[in-house]
Amino acid sequence: MPAGFHGIHRLRMQSRALDNQLFVLSYNQAAPPFCGGSLIADPTGTVLQEAGEQEALLVQHLDLTRVDRWRQQEKIFSYRRPGLYRV
Repeated sequence: MPAGFHGIHRLRMQSRALDNQLFVLSYNQAAPPFCGGSLIADPTGTVLQEAGEQEALLVQHLDLTRVDRWRQQEKIFSYRRPGLYRV
């Protein structure tokens, strides 16, 4: 497991991207007591860009067709069973 909050923040954002099969753009302040580490992750959880502990501007072209392509490869939503969920 990654050490410190920066590693936990990174892992959480990668997990959210992968779990929801979406791009995730996450920000975190780059001044104490925060650790920075803003990032952009793709639907597979791969980090495309990541800021360090200093202020930074991240600019990334997002190819939204990657969402559909990944969902065709990794069909996790087809295994859901909403009828079993409790309200």
